[in-house]
Amino acid sequence: MKRNVMLMVLAMGVAFTTLSCREKTTAEKIEDSLRSAGEKLEEAGEELEDAAGEAGKALEDEAEKVKSDLKKKLDKIKG
Repeated sequence: MKRNVMLMVLAMGVAFTTLSCREKTTAEKIEDSLRSAGEKLEEAGEELEDAAGEAGKALEDEAEKVKSDLKKKLDKIKG
């Protein structure tokens, strides 16, 4: 009886170890890859949004400078 119990405990330990250490299936690997790619795309999108915001601000600043320069030249021509 003790021997049977010990064999059962040993068998359960081997089964648990086998199940917990199994390799990922192809579907799980694909899912992980897609999740990783999605996260990278999201990060790239955020960086692109930040860069676009900075470029827009720089364009607005430059437009204000050009507008100011044109106004000065126009006043100079009129004056």
